[in-house]
Amino acid sequence: MELSVLDLFSGIGGFSVGLESTGKFKTVAFCEQDKFCQKVLQKHWKDIPIHEDIKKLDARKIKADVVTAGFPCPAFSAAGKKGGFEQDNLFFDVIRICKTVKPKFIIFENVENFKKWRNVLHKEVKNIGYEFEDAILDARDFGLPQARRRYFAICFQRGMLFSPQHLQRFQRKQGKNFQRLLTNFKDSKRWWTPTINTKEEWRIIFSKSKRSRNINGISNRMDRLKCLGNSVCPQIITEIGQAIIKAEEEINEWN
Repeated sequence: MELSVLDLFSGIGGFSVGLESTGKFKTVAFCEQDKFCQKVLQKHWKDIPIHEDIKKLDARKIKADVVTAGFPCPAFSAAGKKGGFEQDNLFFDVIRICKTVKPKFIIFENVENFKKWRNVLHKEVKNIGYEFEDAILDARDFGLPQARRRYFAICFQRGMLFSPQHLQRFQRKQGKNFQRLLTNFKDSKRWWTPTINTKEEWRIIFSKSKRSRNINGISNRMDRLKCLGNSVCPQIITEIGQAIIKAEEEINEWN
């Protein structure tokens, strides 16, 4: 089983790195307008097409099992103007694309403060046939030496692969898989109030990180720093990807 991925707002490919590291996902298309990010994507995914403008993306030409979208965060950030969807409406282009592509799963990522707008996300994904599980996840709980709390939502089709009589069981089972993933980290002592106080503790955590956040072989240091700062942490996406795989395996067992 290999799930195809449409990576929207791709940046330098954090979503794709995390998902593909499981060995169960394959990115089939990117959408990214930043020229430097495009160079990074072209270097590491030479044969994968890159669409530049999400508003011009023709979703009818794309087939994908998973759509990822870390859409722009300034409109939702506590450090920004907090104008929400009136300031930035690119989220609705993701909904438009998913309505046509009909992926099995949609993964959203944004700043922690986006939780104030989660009801809009819930309404929009529900209108196109999806339910969702969401949580605030912190990079420190995934072995990274960085305090980086982000909002994540994993959306899944209502009744996907099931007849109506299996719908309720599917929703409960599917949600349970994701909730189990999130609960595992909530139960850890560092879920809400991490206590990493010394350089030695940071050194140990960094040494355990399996994927360092760097761009090998591409110059322009300031561009690299900017892209890294905006990137999603692949380690978190790997865990979410594994939860999706587990859900898919259980679904296939029922069929």
